[in-house]
Amino acid sequence: MLSWEHNPSFVWRSILSVKLVVRQGARWKIGAGFDIPIISEPWIGSGSSIPPVGDDMLALQPYSVGNLIDQERKVWNEPLVRQLFAVETANNILNTPLHHQVERDKLISKAEKNGHYYVRSAYRICIEEVINNDHLRKPGYWSDIWRLKVHPKVKNLVWRICRDCLPTRVKLRSRGVNCPSECVRCDDPHEDSYHLLFHCPITVNIWQTANLWHLIAPSIHQFDNAPDNIVTIMWSIRKARNMKLWQQVSDSTFTILERAKHLLEGWRSANRNKSLLRHDN
Repeated sequence: MLSWEHNPSFVWRSILSVKLVVRQGARWKIGAGFDIPIISEPWIGSGSSIPPVGDDMLALQPYSVGNLIDQERKVWNEPLVRQLFAVETANNILNTPLHHQVERDKLISKAEKNGHYYVRSAYRICIEEVINNDHLRKPGYWSDIWRLKVHPKVKNLVWRICRDCLPTRVKLRSRGVNCPSECVRCDDPHEDSYHLLFHCPITVNIWQTANLWHLIAPSIHQFDNAPDNIVTIMWSIRKARNMKLWQQVSDSTFTILERAKHLLEGWRSANRNKSLLRHDN
């Protein structure tokens, strides 16, 4: 069982903070059933549970799901189930499948048909079931980001900027990470997304060299409407920042622009080839 240790790292704090999300998205796949408590565990149907409410249900806490199964035939003990539970609960239990090939009890993801855990599943559970996320919803044409004709990692960067979750130094410090707040490239004391992509003198020089600053300056806050080349350059600027921080490599303006150009042209070429192949088939 995960628990807090003295001064845990940011990674461990993050893992521990999502235990509820992971647990909420899990259900039991029933083998013999003896590892699954009857009460308060997600084993019925697609993952519902029996709450510990009422003396009758509290009396079942020491028992496991295996006590409700005819182990020789691997079927529910219907008379016992109907004796112990209300009609609706009993019907839900009896409609929960038991498979001979499943020998041991195990927790699986209820959001995926194959039972595997994926980050996308946890995200969906978190957004739809676990928390009140009204305060996280932001107005805007979010689908326009995913319709940009650019590499997926560029779309991901734009989405993170618009959601204000790009891990700049200012953002990391606000999440409890002990790191400097200065810009990696120009030593400005406040490295946030706006500074990194539009205010840093090195970044402004990149936009001017690309002859795009006259387009950027009037619409700095409209990332989701940015043309394909602009958002790809934003990705390359972010890439240069990370290389400076982690590899002590200082990219020139030419290198940053060429990397963006090659990424965009390569992505467009690959998609043209896919279209041709689909047409030929």
